[in-house]
Amino acid sequence: MKIRLPRDRPTRHNAFLFLAISLLLLSIIAEQNLTTSKFLLAVSYLPSYNKTTTTNDDVFFNMKKPESSSDNVHDNDNNDNCLVHTSQNISAGWKIDGGILEQETATCGKLRRQWEHNPPQSPIAKEMANHQSDCSKPIATHYLDNTFGLGSHLILWGQAMCNAMEQGYRLHSSIKADSEYKQWIWLDQEYCSPHKDAHPMSCYFPLAEEEACSLSNNNNKDSNTELFSYNNYTNVTVRDPRAYRCAMTQKTVGPKRRDEYRASATEYLFSHVSPLVIKEAQRQVGIIFGDLPNAMAPENLITVHIRWGDKFWEMDLAKIEEYIGAIQSLIKSDTSLVGPDGLVHIYLATEDPKAHNEFLAAVPSHWRVYADITLQEINAFRPVKGNRASHATRNTKGKAGLVAMGSLLVALEAKTYVLTTKSNFSSLINHLRRKIVNRQCRNNEGNIIDDDACTVAIDLRPDVW
Repeated sequence: MKIRLPRDRPTRHNAFLFLAISLLLLSIIAEQNLTTSKFLLAVSYLPSYNKTTTTNDDVFFNMKKPESSSDNVHDNDNNDNCLVHTSQNISAGWKIDGGILEQETATCGKLRRQWEHNPPQSPIAKEMANHQSDCSKPIATHYLDNTFGLGSHLILWGQAMCNAMEQGYRLHSSIKADSEYKQWIWLDQEYCSPHKDAHPMSCYFPLAEEEACSLSNNNNKDSNTELFSYNNYTNVTVRDPRAYRCAMTQKTVGPKRRDEYRASATEYLFSHVSPLVIKEAQRQVGIIFGDLPNAMAPENLITVHIRWGDKFWEMDLAKIEEYIGAIQSLIKSDTSLVGPDGLVHIYLATEDPKAHNEFLAAVPSHWRVYADITLQEINAFRPVKGNRASHATRNTKGKAGLVAMGSLLVALEAKTYVLTTKSNFSSLINHLRRKIVNRQCRNNEGNIIDDDACTVAIDLRPDVW
């Protein structure tokens, strides 16, 4: 059995190597009279703090990146701008001892999917886009509760959008002033300094909320024009998405219609993913699949998402045998999932060490398993018991949030999937598979495929809450 785990590399040695190379290049610059900007373009992507830009994709937050960084982040042939994380000294936190968080950077991987710009196509997603870009509508606030997992937050955001639309307001997310945490817990504090008026998720989803209105209203104006104009702010709060369902998502409309609405909300949210998240996904692909051709995920990759942990309160956890059986069923129905060398490539999307170890113990020797990078980088800061995901992101100052966002995009490099959509993270994978990944696939005639002819999923625990 071949197991592909993220590699450990001496990041401090890399830093000294980088310094030596930089000094060498500086000496060359002095001899050749090269400009400083050309030098910056030659070195790796390093974090640069308090850089405010005015480009369309990151005008809504202070995304900390170097002056030379390209905004064309889905250019997978540009490996000179790999995302490099600085080491963090993590203090002892909730049920952890603390330590040093070091994250590897390899050559940038290449993504098969494009995430920078995917205009909404489904009727509901288009309706959301039109609603949020209508500057005449008043604004109501959705307060993020800063608990539970990332998947839960994003799914609940879609429900809040539905509630706001039903109330006749544009949606603006925020954190309550008296909250223990003054910003969204899943926000990476190393890279993201939200604009004082931006919604908390703007560093990952720059055009999801009132920015859509601001951008459309200022599209033809000077780049220095203030993009945030909240003349229509109100004191209205969006109905709590945990306690209230808008008419389109109530139990009476049936699971199929509710699922379609939630998938469309995810489609709209991910129609513009920030450069930071895409580069994090490229970093992970380079580490996980770096020894494969072109540093890309295999075309016949199978993604398996396992959600165990505290989820047993909400669902009957799927056993490892069920996952193995589902993979065997997929292989039986699609022989292309077995490569010419006889290997089956599986990306195991899980942050749960127990699930990871049990899966590895059960797979046949010709299945090559690629581990979710969260196991390597975040697991030491994840409590053994309790709400582990949310406390892991608190302990790492939001770094776990960026890593999870990148991991989500890595999971969507697959052709086939084994999921449990009673898990919110599995639901996100399934929504994006159906609404964005399938749409990026084309048949031999070049026509867009908008059904399961492109990707296939087996759902071991289907559910729409």
